[in-house]
Amino acid sequence: MRVIKNLIVIIGMVLVGVVSIRLLIPYHSGKLAAYADHVLSQKKILTYGYPLPWRQEYRRLLFKDYDVELTPIAWCVVTHWTSEYAKGYNGIAEGYINAEFKKNVSRECAEKAEKIWKKEARH
Repeated sequence: MRVIKNLIVIIGMVLVGVVSIRLLIPYHSGKLAAYADHVLSQKKILTYGYPLPWRQEYRRLLFKDYDVELTPIAWCVVTHWTSEYAKGYNGIAEGYINAEFKKNVSRECAEKAEKIWKKEARH
């Protein structure tokens, strides 16, 4: 019975620790989530804030060319927690994605998307 109580206490402490990290340290929480997604072979980049006009094209290029999902986590109202979480997540996720393809995938797709959008906007 004592072993079970100790096990319950240990599990409880781990859960409290995980919840504390998630709530108090968003940057590191984002990094942990990116590591987990990498292990699960999920490639995605998080976005937040008011979207640029060429975001849909950017999303399309990322997915079509590199099988990377663009995931919005907040729109116009962005908290410090949200931006720090995304910075931590994207720092790790983009590192893995860029290493896989040996180039800056996000920048390449963003530049292409902007050019396409500007070309179409003129017509």
